[in-house]
Amino acid sequence: MNKTLPARHAQESRFQSRWRAASSLRLLLICLLICAVLEVVVFNFGNLRTLDETGEGLLSEPAELTAASNELLLENVPADMGDVRVEIADADVSHSLVSVTLYLQDEGNSAFYELGNATMTQSAPLTQYLHFSTYGEAKSMKLQFRLADGESVKVKQVVANPNYPFVVSPFRIVLYVLATGFVLTFRKNGLRRVLVKDNEHLLNMSTAALVVVYVVLMCSLLLLKSIYVGVATDSFNGQRHEDGKSFSTFVFSDPNNPAADRFHVDRYYELAKSIAHGRLNLEIDPPSWMQKIENPYDLYAREAAVQETGEEYKWDVAYYEGRYYLYFGIVPCLLLYLPMYLLTGMTFPAGIGVLIGVAGYGLGLVVLLRTLVKNFFSNISIGSFLLVSIGALSSSGLLYAILRATSYSLPMVWGLLFAVWGVWFLLKACLSLKKKYFFFSGLALALVFGCRPQLGISILFAFPTLLWLYRRAKADSASSLREILAPRAGSFVLPIVVVGCLLALYNYARFGSPLDFGANYNLTTNDMTFREASPGLALQGIFFYLLQPANMAFDFPYLFAANDATSYLGVNIVEQTFGGAFATLPFLLGAVLALRRATKSAPWSLAIAALCAMGFIIAVFDSIAAGVLGRYMVDFCPFFATAAGIGFMVLEANRDLGCSKALAQSLLVAAVVVTLVYNFFLLLAFFGVDGGSTVGVNQFDPAMWGRLCSAFSLAG
Repeated sequence: MNKTLPARHAQESRFQSRWRAASSLRLLLICLLICAVLEVVVFNFGNLRTLDETGEGLLSEPAELTAASNELLLENVPADMGDVRVEIADADVSHSLVSVTLYLQDEGNSAFYELGNATMTQSAPLTQYLHFSTYGEAKSMKLQFRLADGESVKVKQVVANPNYPFVVSPFRIVLYVLATGFVLTFRKNGLRRVLVKDNEHLLNMSTAALVVVYVVLMCSLLLLKSIYVGVATDSFNGQRHEDGKSFSTFVFSDPNNPAADRFHVDRYYELAKSIAHGRLNLEIDPPSWMQKIENPYDLYAREAAVQETGEEYKWDVAYYEGRYYLYFGIVPCLLLYLPMYLLTGMTFPAGIGVLIGVAGYGLGLVVLLRTLVKNFFSNISIGSFLLVSIGALSSSGLLYAILRATSYSLPMVWGLLFAVWGVWFLLKACLSLKKKYFFFSGLALALVFGCRPQLGISILFAFPTLLWLYRRAKADSASSLREILAPRAGSFVLPIVVVGCLLALYNYARFGSPLDFGANYNLTTNDMTFREASPGLALQGIFFYLLQPANMAFDFPYLFAANDATSYLGVNIVEQTFGGAFATLPFLLGAVLALRRATKSAPWSLAIAALCAMGFIIAVFDSIAAGVLGRYMVDFCPFFATAAGIGFMVLEANRDLGCSKALAQSLLVAAVVVTLVYNFFLLLAFFGVDGGSTVGVNQFDPAMWGRLCSAFSLAG
């Protein structure tokens, strides 16, 4: 009897293991089948639809179009024509992108009527295939090319009813792999059934795997926009490579518009040179007229002086008492640019600096959440912890930084890096009471001010720490709060005081005030010295940053810049955004949901409320101080994302909040999936938009734009 029972348990265990393996295999096969159907039936539908077509050439000889003669008339086209291929032989146009408008005559329309517009590139042939609908039999077609003076397009052939090629896109393959891995990992009988407290080894391995995947994805995204990397060799960014060097570095600028370089001056490199030579102001001398005009911060007065004298000035730097200064935080310069200049004489590639900051922040956020889950929420599943981490990372606005990896993004992501690690050290200090954690926490939080001053609000986490320690002292009758803090407070305060004094001296030496970072002296589109804290600016920012719905359309890249129309009468800086945080990132709603239910869990409701308040304050501050700029989502979204992560963990860990484990996990999965889908569309939007501050890849790498458009366009 005693021998039979263990044997039966072992047999049942083996049966359950085999059943789970078979279930995983079935799910994998289903995922592979879905991917195959998507690839063949959806993305290659044009090939299936035109399998029997052979194509008919409509040109007897190649045609060359110019700005003066930009129309190509095609008469007596096949009556059943519903597809056309415009084969581009050569294109001397801006950014190598050809824009064409199609007009058609058919049975239902005796005059030409407009079918629509299309954009194509010679380097991506699939963009040259166009599908359209007619009213009855087709008769004639007209192609009108949008060409500026000096531009030309040579059309080799126009083919009616061509056979679409069958194309397997590597971008789609990567997407299939990621989606399949997500489904297998977070299926109901996968990691979502293993509790954190039951398998620490699996927790560690899955955490490491998540960090590796995250870093690889960030590296890949940066490489997709190679112009932002800032490193050149013979085979990589070769047009920027300096002869005689194994590699060289450069600052981002538009290669199609050299005159725009004054708007993209390598600010940190100039500051590094100045510091190396013992100066705090930039070594670049402002034009002489800057000291003569009445108000150098007046854009129109500056432009008039440029027209009159021909002397250009540097854009987006601080001008004070006849000198240029950099108002960006100095810490990235001291850690990256100054050592690079002293060792090589070259600039530090901003893209690599942004990548380090984004990777360091992501690692810090995952480590922070892991520490929380291990010490306070160990009864949630490992799958839920990973979902919370993925949701928090994808809700932090990091795509705005990594896909626009310039010196503008650098102080933001490094500020986030120091902020998240400062909070983690503070958490470790609370748990262990070790002085070294108090010291590194104070140092990291102080360095935030030297990167992005408004992110310094994260230092307020010191107050919840005092509350934490007070509760701990109250529970431990053998020690008091004073006994806990007395030997450790100095370790936390000392680095804050030292760094704070150094920053105060740096500001005083430049602008005569220890608290003046110089942003108001910025030479930009408006006079920042007269910018007032208007309630209208704050309300406008709250709507655009937090509440505005996404602007979607059935056309690549599907997500477009949000409408920036407003009734506010006054000057404000508004650059492209793609919807408000809470309207487009449903993961963030976890903070609101948990805050409403977590009143019984006072410490966590306080933490969630504090994080949300900090994010809200920064969003309002950015709106008033600078305006509405997409990249500023990086400033406040991480606070909301961390609050939401804690909120979802609270919901699953506490059964007394009126939310079952199954419901909490279902809400979490749904929120993360929708958030990831939005991030995917946001990724495409960054590669599809034209002009503005959010510069699409089509301006710098039309071949990449063409491959992405071909991979994810549903036309045809």
